[in-house]
Amino acid sequence: MNGSAWDKRQDLAEAYLASSGFAYAQGHDGAPARGALEAMASSVDGVVQAQDAREFDLLDSDDFHEFAGGLSAAIERLKGEAPAVYHLDTSRPESPKARTLGKEIALVMRGRAASPKWIAAMREHGHKGAAEMLATVRNLMGFAATTDATGSHQFEALYDAYLGDDETRGFIADANPAALTEMAAAFLEAERRGFWRPRRNSAHHHLSTLAEGAAR
Repeated sequence: MNGSAWDKRQDLAEAYLASSGFAYAQGHDGAPARGALEAMASSVDGVVQAQDAREFDLLDSDDFHEFAGGLSAAIERLKGEAPAVYHLDTSRPESPKARTLGKEIALVMRGRAASPKWIAAMREHGHKGAAEMLATVRNLMGFAATTDATGSHQFEALYDAYLGDDETRGFIADANPAALTEMAAAFLEAERRGFWRPRRNSAHHHLSTLAEGAAR
């Protein structure tokens, strides 16, 4: 999510409507249908995204916030109020579990994203492991930008776990220097947009120093 590419949530809503307003059916292979999409979205009260596998989660991939977040932002723009957003776990079809988006993000944060065990496992994957940490930060940013389902404390938890921890920061710097500077830039953007209010007074300066390489 490039900081120069959008200003307000309405910009992201417009991007979703512009890229998704096409019809695919018999005799319609990408026919323009934005009007029909807007008419349907204007009557939606809730967004549900199903996931049929637990090998990954909604902070692993940008697909989740691009769909659920993008559609939520579009509905908010069209109706003037945000819809309820739910995550539906259908990995066990006999007992599906529905959670609000906020609760699902909180579950992922506790169980994986900020878990010392997961971080230790990522260190074993070197360059790729550092990239997975960066993707987690960016995908949390995606939900913060398109919905109200995230909190400042979640960015704080990732900062503490990834860049505030000397050992983990050192790993990222050695294994994937580009991920380090890009992650620092992502945290700075989260702060600038008001998604994150750092508890440490030193965080901004620390991140600015790390992100210097991203601007070169």
